[in-house]
Amino acid sequence: MNTENVIARCWALAEAILTANRTACLHGPAGTGKTYAAQRVGLKQGAPEPITVTLTSDTSAADLMGYYISTPDGFRWNDGPALRAWRCGARLVVNEADKANGDAESALHTIADESGSAVYVTAAGETVRPAQGFHCIATTNADPAEAFRSEGVADRFSVRVHVNQPHPAAIAALPEDLRKAAASTWNSDPKITMRQWRAFAELRGCMSTDTAAELVFGSRASAVLDSLVVANA
Repeated sequence: MNTENVIARCWALAEAILTANRTACLHGPAGTGKTYAAQRVGLKQGAPEPITVTLTSDTSAADLMGYYISTPDGFRWNDGPALRAWRCGARLVVNEADKANGDAESALHTIADESGSAVYVTAAGETVRPAQGFHCIATTNADPAEAFRSEGVADRFSVRVHVNQPHPAAIAALPEDLRKAAASTWNSDPKITMRQWRAFAELRGCMSTDTAAELVFGSRASAVLDSLVVANA
């Protein structure tokens, strides 16, 4: 299978599951556009804006579900991103899912449960269930076997798409003189990601090309600039 077919296949699968609006995991190398797609692709007309949260090793279940906050009028319950998405039937995008600690994993177990059985009782005593349309898209650079250490959470994200190439639209969005080089350096070692190419494209608009390359590509700046000359020869 040639590279173009690989690109088309992985993104066709990703777009199909996003359009289906069901809970799933997009996994693969950094810089392919997993989060970008999760936030934009397949949203139904009139659907609420997706709610995005990025996990760290310190993210707690309360950070996801909600907690009391102090106000001048006393303590008030504050919904976390997961409950906000539940209430309005939005897509919840959970980035860096592999960073979830045990506490956050317990929340994901509830968050990503089947809509018919998912339920959460807040510390304020309110029972909340996900509204129609809610679904959760997890993204991770890690293999799902490593990202989801809890069997229950892994089962809830059993639909998985390995996004191993940048979306053709991400390359097409770059300035024309960068596209060939960006496509050819994706599989270099170490790879140059679409984020780096976008950063370079923006920076060279306000400083010299050499300086922009040095800031983005570091010790590889000269090699990258040479690849641009060859690609556009």
